[in-house]
Amino acid sequence: MTINRWYVRCVDCLSVAAVDSATEPPKADCSLCAGRIEVMGRVRPATPWHRASLVQDVRDTACDWKCTSARGPCCACTCGGKNHGTGRTVSVVVGLGSLPRVAMPTSEHAQRMAADYRAAKQTARDELTRVLSLAGPTGWLSPIDFARRRQIERAFGDAYRARTHSTRMRVLSDLRCGPARAS
Repeated sequence: MTINRWYVRCVDCLSVAAVDSATEPPKADCSLCAGRIEVMGRVRPATPWHRASLVQDVRDTACDWKCTSARGPCCACTCGGKNHGTGRTVSVVVGLGSLPRVAMPTSEHAQRMAADYRAAKQTARDELTRVLSLAGPTGWLSPIDFARRRQIERAFGDAYRARTHSTRMRVLSDLRCGPARAS
């Protein structure tokens, strides 16, 4: 049986760890802060031709989507009609770069980072709830309130995609400086 090494990251405290598993890494929570774990990629071992690196296995078309998803008879791609309309996919290994260096924070540090992030998210959620409550009897928001709603929703996405604690906290704290309507 082949054992693969996977790098995983907690979405709350951003701790990174390596997990050895025969298949996908197990679905688990962070042992430091109980946050959700996301998979960063699988380790491709070093060979004489390349260094060890982080990769992701994906399914892609054998040719291209226009060809393999085609319904008509015309095919002008490199397969010469071999994959035309078959819907055929193959396994492709996508390189994600070099292996991350793991500097695990102490448990207290990880818990503090996760608590700060969760508190900032809750403050943003409370602001979103407040903005949504401003909808009148028609259920419509004013243009200013709608813009504020969209700003908060974008900040949630930006904070989730941010991969440093300082960036996340800046994105969520910038919401306090955004346009607001007097209650």
